[in-house]
Amino acid sequence: MGNERGRVQPRRPDRPQVLRGHRDGAGQQVKNNATHISCDASTTTICYVFYNSRYSGPSDHLYGQSSGRLADTYSENASVRISWGA
Repeated sequence: MGNERGRVQPRRPDRPQVLRGHRDGAGQQVKNNATHISCDASTTTICYVFYNSRYSGPSDHLYGQSSGRLADTYSENASVRISWGA
């Protein structure tokens, strides 16, 4: 079925985002439930995960084309911001 690690269903305003696939956590809400992040964008991109909604509080970040375990927002994450590189 391909690499489905941490893939998120497309956003629908009437439903929370949930993880797809068949691995641990599949079908669970992403908010306050993620333990790892995968930043599949270009290497000049930075993906940020924040503790609070509206991009505030403690955060973790990861550069594009890498993945890893969350530290400051482990299972307590509410928003994601992507900083697109040049």
